Amino acid sequence: MPIYEYRCDDCSHLFEELLLSRADQLIVTCKACGSGNVVKLLSVASVQSASAGGADTPCGKSCGMESMGCQGSDSCGFGGDDYDD
Repeated sequence: MPIYEYRCDDCSHLFEELLLSRADQLIVTCKACGSGNVVKLLSVASVQSASAGGADTPCGKSCGMESMGCQGSDSCGFGGDDYDD
């Protein structure tokens, strides 16, 4: 599902919004101040190969979610014994 990042031009708040349709993009408002003066930010996608494991996360696997606060197997599904190398 498409999740977009936005910045409010009025209060500088950064937030994410799940948008299921193109029409939803027309009604995005800031979660902090309620302003409709928001800018969609350019997001960078990340792809990690299964063979590039490491000890960067609580589950012992480098899954690319470290910068988003990876909590190991409970949040990413690739932790512990569930991960096949």
